Amino acid sequence: MRTKQSAVRLSEPLRERLEALIPALSIPGHEATQSDVLREVIIAGLPVVEKAYGTKPPANMSDPMRTAQNVETTGRRGGNGKSGGGE
Repeated sequence: MRTKQSAVRLSEPLRERLEALIPALSIPGHEATQSDVLREVIIAGLPVVEKAYGTKPPANMSDPMRTAQNVETTGRRGGNGKSGGGE
């Protein structure tokens, strides 16, 4: 999957909340980054926002929660609150 870089401005309280997730998303051998956290939050929240506004992803979009890159980058399988190590 190809990726593009995006920049966002975040309030200090929001940034602190996201940074607090870093330990929870980290796995042995890989400390999660701010990008990992933002990616997880977007992947988890996007379906909620799509449902609220009645939109759907394009038909050719794969499920980002199942992509190999998501697992490789964060070590997580996405959305279940557990690390890839089966903890």
